[in-house]
Amino acid sequence: MIKIKNLQYRSLWYKKNYYYLKSGQSLSSATKIASDCQETMQIHQEVDSGLKLSDILSDIDFNTCFSKTEISFIRVAEQTGNIDNIFLSLSNLLKDQQVQKEKLINAFIYPILVLCMTFALLLLILLVIIPKIAPLFKDLKNLPITTKVIIFLSEHLIQYWYIDLISVFVLSFAFIYFKNTRFVLHYISQLRRITLSKLLYVKEIYFYWHIEKWLKVVHMSMDSGITISDALLFASESVNDPDLKVQFEKVQTSVHKGNTCAQSLRLLDKPVYKKIKDWESIIESGEKTGTFTEVFGICHTNIKENLFNAFERFQRMVEPMLIIFVGIIVLVICISIILPMYQLTQSLQ
Repeated sequence: MIKIKNLQYRSLWYKKNYYYLKSGQSLSSATKIASDCQETMQIHQEVDSGLKLSDILSDIDFNTCFSKTEISFIRVAEQTGNIDNIFLSLSNLLKDQQVQKEKLINAFIYPILVLCMTFALLLLILLVIIPKIAPLFKDLKNLPITTKVIIFLSEHLIQYWYIDLISVFVLSFAFIYFKNTRFVLHYISQLRRITLSKLLYVKEIYFYWHIEKWLKVVHMSMDSGITISDALLFASESVNDPDLKVQFEKVQTSVHKGNTCAQSLRLLDKPVYKKIKDWESIIESGEKTGTFTEVFGICHTNIKENLFNAFERFQRMVEPMLIIFVGIIVLVICISIILPMYQLTQSLQ
């Protein structure tokens, strides 16, 4: 299942099937030609036996690989006979998600590397430098609190390093073992959601990430001939954040009851609504003029640009913040060493 879980692989698989279907191949033949791993060959065999593709992908063997959004699109395509265009749309959707995922990873690589190097430097200081100069400070009175803390940490690491190592190993093993349980997954998800939605600069990326994905699915659905109500339903299913998902479901329910999409958008909470409120009047105009699909496409393009701009702002801000953070650590360590050294030289005079 490793290959089929990969966004880039599934995007290519959908693209291959699209081209084969466009060339006149049947779905069974297309899935056979596009198969290059055990999982996709299994999909072909079940399609060839007469099962619906949507039923196959929602089966227990595949439902952890294919999202609800993908399965819903394919189910509608089977009813409308538009499966080739849906394959192309899904391929583009997953490709965009992969690009955004890579941008997110790249945005955090530099901060993580700097923090790891800072941690390694601290370990070097605590394990090599501090043990050599700490005996000089034993006879000194009124040591700075930072010096006492650094000496304590150094002595603890030297004397009880094996306990710390075992503790890290046990905690890591416990996390890996229990991480897929419902209880742990729930709290990891909650912690990640709260952290990402509250941190300065990160929360902007977080909101734009989900709004862009929601708009992309809405536009793609309507462009494939799906009604606005169903499009909003599929888009809600694509949102991973539970709180945001509830908000987008409110919009879908409101539209399903007969309200306009522009009116329904006002049900969104302020942080989310603020990101798209400038487009409310344009969406309302699109509903009246019959250019609804085009308007959602333009809106999605704009939000996508805002998302990429948010990535760039984060990268621009994180570099000076990390420099300041590392500078503070170095300053504290220097003061913790220099002040006692100064006291020592004064006592020798």
